[in-house]
This record gives sequence, structure tokens and C-alpha cells, in this order.
Amino acid sequence: MISTGMFLAIPEWEYRLSQPQFFIKMGFVLLLVMNAVAIGKLSKKAGKIPFAQLTKKEKNILLISGALSVLGWVGAATIGLLFL
Repeated sequence: MISTGMFLAIPEWEYRLSQPQFFIKMGFVLLLVMNAVAIGKLSKKAGKIPFAQLTKKEKNILLISGALSVLGWVGAATIGLLFL
């Protein structure tokens, strides 16, 4: 995501850097990357064990991660389609 976004932004780099929407979109992308790294270990366990058998803490982490993922994708897509 990051490399393709950089490739698309290079022709208009100076313009993009002057747009606050670009930095907000990159913030959403950073959120997605950090979320993917943070959830890596737990997703392996959740893939083997039914959701109902996970601890309350594990369930909450997975639900928060899912919400952050939706927020990141919808936010980045919305800004990309409407403002950039």
C-alpha cells in the first residue's frame, strides 16, 4: 500500500505535500500497517479456536482491531476518492 501510494504521488509530490488531506490519508495507512503488525499473533490463535472460546480480553482486542481496520480502509478510501 505504501509503495504504490508513493508511486502514484511522485508525479505530483510537491502538490501532495501541500495538501493536509494527503497527510490524513497517510495517517490512515499507518494505522492499517500498525494494526496488521499488532494483531498478527492473536489472529493465528483466533484462526484455530472458535471465537466463543477466546478470552474476553482476546475478543475485545479482535473487535477493536476489526473496528480500526474498517476505520482505516474507509477513511483512506474516502479521502482518496473524494479529496485527492
